[in-house]
Amino acid sequence: MTAADPRDPRDPADPGEPSDSGEPRDPRDLYDSGEPTPPRPVRPPRNRSGWFGLALAGAAFLASLLVAWTGAVLLAALGLALSVTGLVRAYRGRATNGAAAAGGLALAILTIALGFFWAHQAQPCLPFSQDTKKFSQCYQDHTGLL
Repeated sequence: MTAADPRDPRDPADPGEPSDSGEPRDPRDLYDSGEPTPPRPVRPPRNRSGWFGLALAGAAFLASLLVAWTGAVLLAALGLALSVTGLVRAYRGRATNGAAAAGGLALAILTIALGFFWAHQAQPCLPFSQDTKKFSQCYQDHTGLL
């Protein structure tokens, strides 16, 4: 008589096979197919990034529009990133404020475009950057702000 081949998949002494006593091999087999699985816990929507994106983009837009602050472009870039995150979460169903995130995205893009416009308008004033008085006068003449 020969010994059983350990690689034989039909070997009844294999410890990986379920025993004849009816014990389940996998814990997921404990649930009957007729019984419903336990419900998943309900998570609250993750709306913060969409709202923060809208708030940052709105603040950046106002700062860029009212005083032509160049830091508004950086604030708008942060608002853009948070708004995109909020839109992705809304698309996947993890957030409920897709409209706020879309508004933040639109304001952020508009603010970045406005920042490039102000930078173009202020281009002739760069030679006066060492003299604050001349630079302010030139900047006001070219942009109408300050």
